[in-house]
Amino acid sequence: ELWMRHLYSTANLDGVFNMVRRAKDRFRSPDNPGEGIFGTTVGGGNVTGIERDWANSNFVWDASFFTIKNLTIGYNAGQMTKFVRQARFYMSIQNLYTWTPYWGGSNPESSMQGNGQGDGGNLSQGIDFLGYPIPRTFTIGANINF
Repeated sequence: ELWMRHLYSTANLDGVFNMVRRAKDRFRSPDNPGEGIFGTTVGGGNVTGIERDWANSNFVWDASFFTIKNLTIGYNAGQMTKFVRQARFYMSIQNLYTWTPYWGGSNPESSMQGNGQGDGGNLSQGIDFLGYPIPRTFTIGANINF
């Protein structure tokens, strides 16, 4: 499971920006509790009360995954000519595909907080704060022995 900190930011709980659709029916008062998913706004950019809404399971999502990390396909051609004793041709793909129910980021493996602002880095694992995606790499090559 991952805590989607960036989703919390899109809930617009300080009331000054656009918000995600789920936050439209947020708590407004005891008489108008909404759906209970998000707390009330604190208004006017006053963010001192936002932390009270951070610790809840509304921002925790299943981040289980199955991934194909590396796929290599090759062909070994024996002696091709009198000058080429052996040749191998190959194609490799790293980070081919990830199956996951997690929709909060590009990949649940890359979702770790640590943006250089004193947020903890490795001490904050399990927090998704829109980390860089893991790149997919394509390699084509040949090994030729003379």
